[in-house]
Amino acid sequence: GSDSFASGMFTRFDMTFLVAEPTRKGVSVYRQYKEYARDFGVALKVVGNKVQGPDDLEFLRAEVGDDLLIGIGHS
Repeated sequence: GSDSFASGMFTRFDMTFLVAEPTRKGVSVYRQYKEYARDFGVALKVVGNKVQGPDDLEFLRAEVGDDLLIGIGHS
């Protein structure tokens, strides 16, 4: 969740990369991070993890929009 925001360390970076699985829980963590990051002017990009096909990638695109940087397959 949002533990990395508790220390304030995230404000020392221009951008935060969030690794998220294409699930409702993964997207909910993204939304929580997005809210915190926006409050402090920190850019956020998402790396999709365990993406198993076009449906997973489309789900992430629909949920995180332009914040999606790349999707990585499940190994």
